[in-house]
Amino acid sequence: MTSSRGPRKGGLSRNEPHFPIERIDDRAGSCAFLLGVIFNQGESASRAWAAPLALGARLGALDPPKISALPFGVLEQAMRAPPALHRFPSRMAAYVQDCCSRLTDLYGGDARRIWSPPRSAGDLLDALKGFAGIGSHKARIAVFLLTVQFGVVVLDDGTIVSVAECPGLCEQFFPLDSAILLEARAR
Repeated sequence: MTSSRGPRKGGLSRNEPHFPIERIDDRAGSCAFLLGVIFNQGESASRAWAAPLALGARLGALDPPKISALPFGVLEQAMRAPPALHRFPSRMAAYVQDCCSRLTDLYGGDARRIWSPPRSAGDLLDALKGFAGIGSHKARIAVFLLTVQFGVVVLDDGTIVSVAECPGLCEQFFPLDSAILLEARAR
């Protein structure tokens, strides 16, 4: 669910929808999704998921080969310019550049190639954890969102992808179950 306005050109608004990335079936959208996974630390989810779109507006596009070739200072300045896209702009600029280099080198600059053709949950988790800034927790959230929000097919290999430790996702996607879970934790 997104606003028709989208993020302000080059900036973020605290009133943006929780998940502004609408599609991952093109190169820019899939890159925005992957960067959103990385940015989702030390920030509210709404700011983290809006940041890649704002970065794309500041750079002219979310093009992994071009971003990986940018001088680090240019990328860092795009992250740092007011309003800063993340509370840790230097660290995130490094993660973005690493992500875009990895996408370019291993996936032809296209994040869709991480999850398409369909792969097993274990393989997808491992591929995501190969990106700087994505650990086990973020990889599980990414797989969950890819399957539930975007309908990406993941092959069953017996790997259990749980997001129970992420109350925000539980409340959004499983409101009754999360109320029971929160009640059980309170006991």
